[in-house]
Amino acid sequence: MPELSWARLKTDLHLGLRRGAWYRVIREAYGQVILDVEHQPVTVLREYLEFVSVRPDRWTIVERPSDVAGAAAAWGQSYGVCPHCAHRAPLVHPVVEARCSKCRGTFLIDWSAPDLAGGGGRHP
Repeated sequence: MPELSWARLKTDLHLGLRRGAWYRVIREAYGQVILDVEHQPVTVLREYLEFVSVRPDRWTIVERPSDVAGAAAAWGQSYGVCPHCAHRAPLVHPVVEARCSKCRGTFLIDWSAPDLAGGGGRHP
């Protein structure tokens, strides 16, 4: 089995993690996983996480939570999360790549990835 180096929430929970963002796995023990969240260890139950061995290099599309406020409230039903820095941005289908205004990286957009609400990729 390959080493599981990266994880993100696979469900919509308020655990101090950014929806759609990937975090480095520090270690795992007894059904709990310790993640590196902005250089701080955060412990999350394994059952709440999705794992990959290599950090994805595409924007993740996630469904906008109903309780969001500020500028993100005007982004529509979904938004993108940068694969490099986890910055959030409005993205409109059918654009295939986007440049992050925070880290300045340009990455493809994964429109087919399932969102955190479990309904599959969204095409606004």
